Amino acid sequence: MLHNTYPALRVVIKEQQPFHGWKGPRKILRKFVLGKRGWRNIRIVDTTTIMEKTKERHLRDALQALCMRCYGDALVLVHKIYRLFTFMPVPLKKALKRILVLGTKD
Repeated sequence: MLHNTYPALRVVIKEQQPFHGWKGPRKILRKFVLGKRGWRNIRIVDTTTIMEKTKERHLRDALQALCMRCYGDALVLVHKIYRLFTFMPVPLKKALKRILVLGTKD
């Protein structure tokens, strides 16, 4: 497990907390896990990336790692867009929260 790799958007938006993913853990994840042999079942849960060590690697594992990298990059992009929109007027900001986090109650 590697903590603080990507932002937990629900926490950031609902609790108005700062970004929860940091560049350092993401660099380690990309350099030593994503795209390398020996890792499978890679998944992102909140701010933590979970992976399983293995001696073998199949095409499925490589595709899953690529998907998780794309998903993580999308999380970072959405977070940056959200941060840009926080300077908007309150009614517009509330509408954006409803779009990004389904079921958010004000």
